Amino acid sequence: MGLTLMPCYVADPEPRLVRISDPIESLDMQLWVLTHPDLRNSAKVRAMMTFLYDELGAQADVWGGRSKATVTPNLIPRKGW
Repeated sequence: MGLTLMPCYVADPEPRLVRISDPIESLDMQLWVLTHPDLRNSAKVRAMMTFLYDELGAQADVWGGRSKATVTPNLIPRKGW
């Protein structure tokens, strides 16, 4: 019924949606994980940064639209969180 731009990681798991083009490279962006300098060495903050780095890195092709997601990536908030 219409066209829209959607992140691949959101649209790919939905079987009723169809990609009509390859990912648009000019819309790609970097993700930075920032923290206050005073908290950078906190064990909790360091653990969260390590977790995000590992999880996002393992799913980089899905987040970047280079691989079709068959399920919603683990880091997307779900209803009820």
